[in-house]
Amino acid sequence: MATTDPRYERAQPDLDVQTEDVAAILEELRVLVHGFADTPPDRMTPHFFAHAFNEYDIAIRALLDALDIRRMREADR
Repeated sequence: MATTDPRYERAQPDLDVQTEDVAAILEELRVLVHGFADTPPDRMTPHFFAHAFNEYDIAIRALLDALDIRRMREADR
């Protein structure tokens, strides 16, 4: 939920919700990093690297979206 900042007379993003989203995404990234780091070298095939890239790509895009406060403010206009 957004709150209204009287200085700007428009809704501001609810940073508590955003913080929860970021925390969840960061936890997902930690799990990915540990999972991939624990993979033995003999299992690091081209398929492994393609899968790892896709998983990281999804998580990083989610993190960037969650941190994009500028876009959230523009949406409230």
